[in-house]
Amino acid sequence: MEESRADFGSITGDERLTADEMDNKRSQAMAYEYLCHLEEAKQWMEYCLQEELPPSTELEESLRNGVSLAKLGHYFASEVVPVRKIYDKDLKRFQQRGLHFKHTDNINRWFRAMEHVGVPMIFYPETTDIYDRKNMPRTIYCLHALSLFLFKLGKAPQMKDLYGIAEFTEEQVTIMQTELEKYGIQLPQFNKIGGILANEMSVDEASLHAAVIAINEALEAGDVAATCSALLNPQAHLEGVNEGNAESYQERLLQHKRAKVEASQNKNKDKSMDEEAIADRDMYEELLTHAELQGNLSKINVDVKLETLNVLLRGEDVEAASLVAILKELGIANVEEGNETWYRHQLIQDLDAKKVQDPENDSVLLVKEEIQSSVTNANQLAVKHRFRKSTVANINTLLSEDGDIDADKLMKFLLDPEAGFPEVFPDFPAVHFNELLKARHEKGSELTHDEIAALLPRLNALARLNKELVAGDVSQIWVAAQQPELGLEHLDDNFRTRICDALVEEKKNHEYLNIDQVQGKIDCVNAEIAVELARVEGVNELNDALDGSDVDAMLKALQNPTLKLENVDSANITHYIRLMKKKKDAKRTAEEEQAPALWIDEIQETLDSTNQQTKVALKQASAVAAVNMAIEDSDWEQSYEMLKHPDLAITALTFECGSTYYDQFKVVKEDKITEGKGETDWVMYKTREGDDYYFNIDTLDGTWDQPEQFNPDTIQLSKEEIQSVVNDVSAAYDRCQWYKDNENQIVKLQSFGRMCIAKRRYNERKNFMDNQLPAIVTIQSAWRGHVQRKKFAERIKHLQENTQAVVTIQKFVRMWKLRRAFLNRLDYLKDQNKSIVKLQAWFRSNKARHDYKTLIGVENPPLPVVRRFVHLLDQRATDFAEEIELQELKKSVIQRIKGNNDHEKALNTMDIKIGLLVKNRISLQDVINHSHNLRKKQAKDIAAGGDGGGMATGLKALNKANRARLEAYQHLFYMLQTNPTYFGKLIFKMPVGRSTDFMQQVIFAVYNYASNSREEYLLLKLFRTALQEEIDFIAGEDPGSKVDKVKEIATGNPLVIKMVVSFNRGAKGNSSLRQILAPQVSEVLKKKSVINTSPIEIYKAWISQREMETGEASDLPYNVTTEQAYAHKEVISRMQDSLNQLRQATDGFMNAICNNIDQIPYGLRYIAKCLRNLLSTKFPETPDEEVLKMVGNLIYYRFINPAIISPDVFDIIDVTAGNTTLNTDQRRNLGSIAKVLQFASTGKSFVDDHSHMDPINQYMKEAYERFKTFFKAVCDVPEPEEKHNMDEFSDAVLLVKPVIFISLKEVVDTHKLLVEHEEEIAPDGNDPLHDMLEELGDVPDYSTLLAGSSEGDKSGAGNNDKNQDNEAIKAEISLTLASRVEVQEDDDSDVKNLLLRTKRMVIDIIRIQGKENLKLVLDTTATDEQEDLHMANISKLENQKRELDEKENKKDEESVLKTRSLLNENKLPLEDMKRRVLRNLEKLETHQIVSQEDNYQSIVNMIARDIRNQRRYRQRRKQELSKLMQNEERLEQKSKSLEEQSEYFNQYIKSCLSSLTAKSKQQKKKKKKAMTIKYTAMELYRKKIVLEVEGLDQSKFRDVLFEISQNDDDAGKFVVAAKFCGLNMDKVTVVFQDLLQLQYEGVNHMKMFEGRARVNVNLLIFLLNKKFFGK
Repeated sequence: MEESRADFGSITGDERLTADEMDNKRSQAMAYEYLCHLEEAKQWMEYCLQEELPPSTELEESLRNGVSLAKLGHYFASEVVPVRKIYDKDLKRFQQRGLHFKHTDNINRWFRAMEHVGVPMIFYPETTDIYDRKNMPRTIYCLHALSLFLFKLGKAPQMKDLYGIAEFTEEQVTIMQTELEKYGIQLPQFNKIGGILANEMSVDEASLHAAVIAINEALEAGDVAATCSALLNPQAHLEGVNEGNAESYQERLLQHKRAKVEASQNKNKDKSMDEEAIADRDMYEELLTHAELQGNLSKINVDVKLETLNVLLRGEDVEAASLVAILKELGIANVEEGNETWYRHQLIQDLDAKKVQDPENDSVLLVKEEIQSSVTNANQLAVKHRFRKSTVANINTLLSEDGDIDADKLMKFLLDPEAGFPEVFPDFPAVHFNELLKARHEKGSELTHDEIAALLPRLNALARLNKELVAGDVSQIWVAAQQPELGLEHLDDNFRTRICDALVEEKKNHEYLNIDQVQGKIDCVNAEIAVELARVEGVNELNDALDGSDVDAMLKALQNPTLKLENVDSANITHYIRLMKKKKDAKRTAEEEQAPALWIDEIQETLDSTNQQTKVALKQASAVAAVNMAIEDSDWEQSYEMLKHPDLAITALTFECGSTYYDQFKVVKEDKITEGKGETDWVMYKTREGDDYYFNIDTLDGTWDQPEQFNPDTIQLSKEEIQSVVNDVSAAYDRCQWYKDNENQIVKLQSFGRMCIAKRRYNERKNFMDNQLPAIVTIQSAWRGHVQRKKFAERIKHLQENTQAVVTIQKFVRMWKLRRAFLNRLDYLKDQNKSIVKLQAWFRSNKARHDYKTLIGVENPPLPVVRRFVHLLDQRATDFAEEIELQELKKSVIQRIKGNNDHEKALNTMDIKIGLLVKNRISLQDVINHSHNLRKKQAKDIAAGGDGGGMATGLKALNKANRARLEAYQHLFYMLQTNPTYFGKLIFKMPVGRSTDFMQQVIFAVYNYASNSREEYLLLKLFRTALQEEIDFIAGEDPGSKVDKVKEIATGNPLVIKMVVSFNRGAKGNSSLRQILAPQVSEVLKKKSVINTSPIEIYKAWISQREMETGEASDLPYNVTTEQAYAHKEVISRMQDSLNQLRQATDGFMNAICNNIDQIPYGLRYIAKCLRNLLSTKFPETPDEEVLKMVGNLIYYRFINPAIISPDVFDIIDVTAGNTTLNTDQRRNLGSIAKVLQFASTGKSFVDDHSHMDPINQYMKEAYERFKTFFKAVCDVPEPEEKHNMDEFSDAVLLVKPVIFISLKEVVDTHKLLVEHEEEIAPDGNDPLHDMLEELGDVPDYSTLLAGSSEGDKSGAGNNDKNQDNEAIKAEISLTLASRVEVQEDDDSDVKNLLLRTKRMVIDIIRIQGKENLKLVLDTTATDEQEDLHMANISKLENQKRELDEKENKKDEESVLKTRSLLNENKLPLEDMKRRVLRNLEKLETHQIVSQEDNYQSIVNMIARDIRNQRRYRQRRKQELSKLMQNEERLEQKSKSLEEQSEYFNQYIKSCLSSLTAKSKQQKKKKKKAMTIKYTAMELYRKKIVLEVEGLDQSKFRDVLFEISQNDDDAGKFVVAAKFCGLNMDKVTVVFQDLLQLQYEGVNHMKMFEGRARVNVNLLIFLLNKKFFGK
């Protein structure tokens, strides 16, 4: 259904409308008019950009990304807005993710393009008007103004007026009406653009308007002369007016004016306009504006010239000069002399083509763009023609007799695309060179371009064939040979392999094969194949004859000359056939073929085999016949000799058996005669192969065919019979001979037989005795018993006769034995005394070790074990001494850290100032002043080091009010230190720059730079809390989310990550980095080779080296691309060496980092663990690999990488003042290594522009996997509570309260920040921070805090000046931190305090009494001795405490409180103490802390834990002391290094002072009165020094005068006075050093005169240098 067009006609129709209806009608008409303007802008932009834009209703939204606007800027100012600078020009980013802040760059580039062509600033919209769509009508208004301005310049057509022409639906108008109401702004007056453009011209506005009105009136009058005169009026400021075109001006301008009048009337006739509206109408609504006049004039001039050109082209005789002149007048670019013929030809060709497209139009003309295109094409054709001509001449020169034989150079000419040759195959340049050379010689003159082009297809085909011949691929060779360009003949596909192989072999003997050689080889191969086919036919005939068993046919086939068979004997034909059939049968069996055929090789082999068998059979038969004849001659020796004949091949012959052989042969022969066998002429023998061979005894001939009179029954012995007789006789002889030779062995064999018989008999006897063994044993035992009984009876009788003597002897013997044993044992113990002592000590230590393992390893240690180690809880004098030493070392280290930081900042500032001094030569006094301040600070630091406690002592003398405030601050900072939430939120409520300063100055001071385990534990809690806050913020949980991906955290530079890295780069972190990286860095610095991975630089270094070695300039180009450089083998070789060095060095760093994971500070590793856990929680969809990259960003990129790049800065290597050990090559090497490691840590590889780094990409992948494992291991650390053994009771057992060192200024600043952000960091109304801040009251000023000390010092020091107050404010004080509420130890309402006091009493009880469990101890009554021992222990503890207090002078309220607590409970008698413990345990049991069921084991477990922690605390304290001493040494070294650097700077300043003193007299003589220079604002504006003056138009800049004069007292200060119309307005002092500082910081612009003027800093410095310092 067609939508109806909205009708916004007259709002004053016949019907009467209400006021609301009339307002609605007006707003709809306004919406329609704005839609028309949108459509006008859309069509105009489409014409300019030559691309389709969204509908006009969507145009505003499409303009927000600025892409179309930037493209429009490229259209009219391409040099300002190149296409490559347009962000997201293909709109992919916009379509996927919507607007990005970088889209604003497109809008700004459009602004710069308009500024470049001179569009007045009054039309410019704001960036937010477009990007945020705040005022899109303003943008459309600017586009209309831009259109008219460009039309005036002749760079673009004018926008069409589509009011009343464009059609929109009622819905579209209603939507636009709503949008305009939403804007809430008044639409710009589009009809006044022309007038505004005229007003913006730097001319007399009244004269200009009058001249423009006169032109319009002359047009209406129709007087051509008057119109031309008005156009030529100088007041009209029109350019390019040609009197010859006057009539065209009159006609076209009048036509344009009437169209404008008609459009204006169409717009106004539908509007109800009152008198005020009519009066407000712009007169240019119906008049041509100055811009329209100028634009139309330029267009008319161009159209007239175009028509002249087209008329000139229609003529036959065209003068070259006139054609070129017209083209230049038209402003056609790139018109060149000498190309006139090409221009004419191309223009006529394009004009004819245009006429063909529109044949009915006789007045077809070429427009300017088409002419420009034709000229460009003609130029290209001319250049190509000239280049082709030059290329052909070069080729002929190269092919001439005097030319160089350089095939590669010829190929370069042929391959040049500008030469216009057909496609050239470049792989065999010798083919093209030699063949073209041959063609030139055959022709006898130079070759033309067409002749070369005609030869190239054939040469390409020949070159391609030669290339394939080198490769050896048959299929590709055959395809190349069949190319029609070659014209080869007799190519049979059946013989392709044979032909290709022959060509390949032939190619090996030549550089390349020409066409004649290729064709000759093909013909040769075909001839060979014909011969082979004839042989195949002969073989087939032979196989057929063999199958038919036709002897004659077989013999004929064998004798066929084509087969070329050798040694064919017709006598053996039968055996030939027999063997061939066997071979054929064997082949059938082996190959499983039904009808196998014998090949010619097999046939020849069979022939040779048959002939050989015939010879062997004949020899063998002759030898057998000779043996038979020898037997008949009755000569055994002759027969034996015949048997040895080699042809007979009889085996096992023995000479000794010769006669026996003969006799046995006679016997066999006689047996045959007996059997009836007789003599025959023919005898049959069996060959080795088993065939029958017939031999004639008389003629000694043989045959394979059976003779007709053959009789098989013959008395002749065969070879087999002869061999059988020989074997039998030889065997019998051998057996007899063996018996003789082995007679001894036979005797031995017999003896062994007899032995076996004897053994058999023995075994039979032994078996008999074994079976009768019981009887034998019985007989023997009876006999032995009888003998022993007889001897015993005789002995008893003798002893009974001598009883008294026996007793006496026994007594003395027993005594002697015992005494000897005792003495031996006593001597043994004396000798082993040391071992016994060691054994006893080992036993006791083993028992103690077992008890301690029980204490620390068992969940419920027994009370006796705990009682054994309870003495470890006693505080010894060494504990207090170590605590005091630890505090003093902490204070010293912190002061040194702060002092070094301040010193470093001062040296950096001094370095900058010296650099600025060298650059400008005028600020020496500032440098000297800064140097004095630096030396003064050093002296102050030295004095402070000698008497560090002065300030602390002064604060002790504060009055009562300040004392109370000081205690309140102690409570406040204790709360801030132990509760990380406050600082964690506070650092995100301040600006980034201020947050960084606050962190370094206050937070690290509050935590004493983590100088001990407690403060490191608390600082890590702060880092963890702050990191949680920041990740919650960036993950989108809080308003103002910054990122939507994990990887963007790395680019966002998180504040907490900076804090962590900054803190861990302290002395501890740098020491770790030094241990990890120092060996590898030193190794890299020792190497003199440079790791260069740039092919271009390697190429240039190679060229330079060659030139230095040869002394001649290289013929290679110096400036090349990466691909061109990498094409050289030397560059590739050097690049490979560099990559190998880079990989080796990188691998060394990789191993050092991964193998020293324990050297990385624990705090950094723990934050890495927190970062990984928090990111995994906040971004669960993100793979762990991406999260590990963020860990790598922290560990490697931020912590390790900077130390690799700048080892001198991070104290990895030792440097001296004024000298650095790193040169450019060393820094470059380290940078290359760091880059590879950085890529590897993030999983990147070298691609695109770094394709030459491909060989190292595989290593990068392996390194990335190692880094992932390393990052996982980094995160594998225990929690701080476990690492530092901290819990909620840790502060309660401290011997000395924590102390921090902080300045009064930092205290006051922290108080102020807490008050400012109180509600944000403590939103809970019950938060104790509110009470704390309320108690402190308002933020005190510095004078209040200093009042107490200043009053006390008035008598000695007088009134301190302002500088002394500042120093006092910045001086450090010590705050002893304490909890705000001191819990009374006898207050049973506090469960934790009750538990603590109960543990103390239980410890005192179990010191005296010991049982199996605590309940038994408490139920057992103490003895008097135990009570006395208990009171003695109390007295001992009191004496130790009193001595310690007297020694340390700590009799303050805290000591009194502790002493009173000790007297209240721990001085009770043992029984009273046990009763109180029982009451306390009952209370604790109600809180489920202890239980009577387990005999109060929980309280014993707590005491055991305290014992363990006490030991660990002492060990940790010793470690801290050791670390602090090491850190103090390192800080001392750093301080000395800074002092050396300071001394170096001072020496430099002294040299400057000496130079200054030498020139002082000359300067005094030349000193004149201070010079003053004067400039108007316009002059400075033209010099680009003054950029703008607020509230002042540029036309008024002439009335502003600036006077710049130099200060008499200080040459580095300038007084700038501003005057307006002679009146003094303002005066400012500019410090030249401040300008240099701004320049150093990269600030280009600054504001002066309270922000009313904006100036260019760099140009102002240049002006002052030039005018006052002669630079």
